[in-house]
Amino acid sequence: MPSCQTKEKIVHVKNPLPSEDIHLPGPHPARGIYGFALYVSSYFLLFVYLLWAILPTPVLNRLGITYVPAKYWAIVLPFSLVFSVCAYVTVVFFINLYRFGGYSIFDNVGVYQSHF
Repeated sequence: MPSCQTKEKIVHVKNPLPSEDIHLPGPHPARGIYGFALYVSSYFLLFVYLLWAILPTPVLNRLGITYVPAKYWAIVLPFSLVFSVCAYVTVVFFINLYRFGGYSIFDNVGVYQSHF
């Protein structure tokens, strides 16, 4: 009597880490490290920006920093950033206002009375 033997292939599936295949929104050590690095670097860059904006150019030259942009940009950059954000919001608002079809979408809605 012939025997029907089937060979089963055993596949070992390892659980993927959240950073490999499954992207979860929860806390992960890499996100904490990146967040801390962003936090520290943003404060450092703010400190450097304020030093450049406040200190006179001769003081920066005495410190060995000779190649710096004009102080004009210390005022223009923040204003241009604020202006850009306001312009973006305004343009998006007017685009949505233009594309909005009005309330005519409710013209085809009917009210039906049911008589039980």
